[in-house]
Amino acid sequence: MIRLASIFFLINVYYSQYPDSLFWFDMNTVREPLPEFPLILNKVMDSKQLKLLDSLRRGSKLSEDGFRIQVFETVSSADAHDKVSQLKELLGDKIYLDFEAPLYKLRFGNFPTRKAAEKHQKIIIKRGITEAWIVRARIDIDALLDSNTGL
Repeated sequence: MIRLASIFFLINVYYSQYPDSLFWFDMNTVREPLPEFPLILNKVMDSKQLKLLDSLRRGSKLSEDGFRIQVFETVSSADAHDKVSQLKELLGDKIYLDFEAPLYKLRFGNFPTRKAAEKHQKIIIKRGITEAWIVRARIDIDALLDSNTGL
């Protein structure tokens, strides 16, 4: 029994100099090969068509730095969704519901400049939403191409 305990003690002392239990394993020498995907993923579309669809999808999600007008915030998901429908009737379809824990924030518009946001902020305040303030945000370029914010 004493021999067995001393053997375990010696093994523990020997391997304690290595911080990892896999001291013999060198991560710098291990390189996993990249997986090879088939050229044709299904019988309907080949890889060229999928690349085209991916580029179209990426192209439709362009965004840039700009401004939005925040018109409401709450911690309640139900309140936020109820307010979205009210604001869509009042302001149009450019209402964005952003969740930044713990707040649900309702924001309006896609404005490339602060001056354009200030102009629409005045209109929103005249429509009865007195707590409307301008915030920096990523705005949708596609929505800018439509150019009307619904007001």
